[in-house]
Amino acid sequence: MKALNNPASSYEYGSGPVTAKMLRDLNVTHVFAAEFGPGVSTILEDHDIRMVQVKSNIKVSEAIKEGLAKLNLKLKV
Repeated sequence: MKALNNPASSYEYGSGPVTAKMLRDLNVTHVFAAEFGPGVSTILEDHDIRMVQVKSNIKVSEAIKEGLAKLNLKLKV
């Protein structure tokens, strides 16, 4: 598991495809985020990347715990 910064987060438009390509290139299988736009959702689904929605404005560690719980997994330290 790895937390990544979104290189396209400052884009006003078109960040979804840039982000999805980065995730695909990194062989990501799951993404935790507070929201997924319609464009990126389609691209992620096309690449079999599972989207897990978590609460917004929480610490990354809490988002990871929440996302793993939704997947019925526990974090191994």
